[in-house]
Parts: sequence; C-alpha cells; structure tokens
Amino acid sequence: MQVVVVLAALCIASMLWYGRQVVLLLFAAVLLGVALQGLAAPLSRRARVPYWAALTLVILVLAGALAGLGAIIGPRLQDQVSVLRRELPSALDGMEERLRQYDWGEEAIERTEDLQQSVSRLEGRTLWRRIAGIFSTLLGGVVAVAVIVVVGIYLAAGGPRYVEALVRLFPQHRRGRMTDVFRQVVRFLRWWLLGRFVTMVFVGVVTGVGLALLGVPLALTFGILVGLLDFVPNVGPVLAAAPAVLLALVQRPSLALWVVLLYTAVQAVEAYLLTPMVERRTVSLEPALIVAAQLFAAVFLGALGVLLASPITAVVLVLVRMLYLEDVLGESAR
Repeated sequence: MQVVVVLAALCIASMLWYGRQVVLLLFAAVLLGVALQGLAAPLSRRARVPYWAALTLVILVLAGALAGLGAIIGPRLQDQVSVLRRELPSALDGMEERLRQYDWGEEAIERTEDLQQSVSRLEGRTLWRRIAGIFSTLLGGVVAVAVIVVVGIYLAAGGPRYVEALVRLFPQHRRGRMTDVFRQVVRFLRWWLLGRFVTMVFVGVVTGVGLALLGVPLALTFGILVGLLDFVPNVGPVLAAAPAVLLALVQRPSLALWVVLLYTAVQAVEAYLLTPMVERRTVSLEPALIVAAQLFAAVFLGALGVLLASPITAVVLVLVRMLYLEDVLGESAR
C-alpha cells in the first residue's frame, strides 16, 4: 500500500512539474478570484445587495477603469514613443562622445560595437524566426490573460463550492482541518493583496508627482506604470524605470540622472519604511525569501513564475506553518 501511495505521489508531482505553466495560470486565476471576492463581499454586505450583483458591479467598474486608462494613456504614449525613436539616437551619440573621453568608456564602447556586429550577422538568418516567436508569444499572452480572467471570475462567483469540492478529496477526519487551511490561505492572500495595493498606490503617486516636478514628459503614465509593475517586488520597479530614464535622456543626461535618483529614493522608502509598516498589519514576507523565490521562479518557472513568486511564497508559508509545524511537529507557529 505504501508503494502505491509513493508511486501516486510521484505521478502527481510529475504531472504538476510538466504542467507547471497551467498550474501557474490557475494560481493567477485564484489570485484574481480572491481579489474580486474581497471587493464584492464587503460591498454586498454594506449595500445589502445580492453577492452576484455586487460582483457584477465590481467587474464592470474595474473593466471601465482599465478601458479609461487605456484611452487616456495610449495616444500620449504612442506620441512619446515616436519622439523617443526620433531623438534617442542623437542622445546616445552625445553620451558616446562623453564616454570616449575615458579609457574605460572607449573599451566598453568597442566591446559593445563588436557585439552589435555579431548580432547583425545573425539577424538576417533569424529575422523570420524572431517574428514568428514574437507573434507566438503575443498570442500566448492574450490566451493566458483570457484564461486567467474567465477562471478568476468563475472562482469569485462560486468560491465556497470549489473549496468544498477540494475538501472532499481528503479523508473524513481531515476535512475540518483542511477547511481551516484553505480559509487561512484565502485570508492570507487577501491581506497580501491589500498590502501590495497600498504600496503600489504609494509608489505610483510619489513617482508620478516626482517626475512631474522634474519636468519629465508622460509623468502620469510612468507613475501608473511603476505603480502597476510594483506588484512584482524588486523586478517590477527596475523594468518600470527604464522607459522613464530613456525619455529623460532624450531631454538631457542630467535629467536622466535625477530620474534614476528619484526611482532609487522611492524604492528605498518603500522597502525600508512603508513595506514594514504595512506588513505589520497584513502579511510579513522576508525580503531575502522573496528574492530567493524570484530567482528560483526565473530559472524554473519563467516570467509568469517571477510575477507570482511572492503570493506563491505566502501560500507555501501558510501550508508549512499549519500542516507541518502545527500538525506534524505540534508546535505553535503563530
């Protein structure tokens, strides 16, 4: 019997590993479902309306907000991309002239030019392959987003039914405990989402105001972008800073330096002041643990794994605390 259990566990682990991208999509859908339920349930209680009506209203409001942001940001972003494409080469040429005044700068430029020549020799042979790869990636991204949204809405609409179905997979004497575990996981994710929302709003508002004061074009757009990408700790803010720095570089190099200092200062305030304050009231995740989880996800799970590394780590901590420390070792982990 033990051999059968071990083989079954190995088969399940193998299926989860080879289907890890599907598992990640389902986890993202669970996260969306928890967020929608966390917004709709209080609205239903306070407004005294049916839950389905509150959920429908939440979905419509969020969809309208996303459409409005796209309508506001899209045309302005397209104009600035055109400006960036036109003026960035001259700005880079000016920076190259300054760097050539130093020996280390001259050496770095020569190595970069050698790399560009090597890449250009490969471009002709790989152009169509790259185009096909980009198209496939975009199509896969659209399908993934559609799956996450549809499944997330279904989970938000019938969350308790799915929890009950999962609980029924366990022996009768364990169902009460597993119900507590699943409820704690949902509660943990809800508080984690609240904490991330607070820090995202802070980072987006402060960065947008700072860029506006510095005179950087598209300050509002970049503020929203860094706020959204701050959902991914450590990695997101770095990706969000790149377009703002490039646009500032087109204006003047000193402005680009001020933009870098602004992003660095905002992230320092978030990491050392705001996040610890928020996590005292929500969910505490050690920074080293998050970085380790992101590195593991980058190697084994890809970009989507990096995006979801923090909430996955939060769930794993709940499971380890309740199912191992408390149930197996008999220790109090609170």
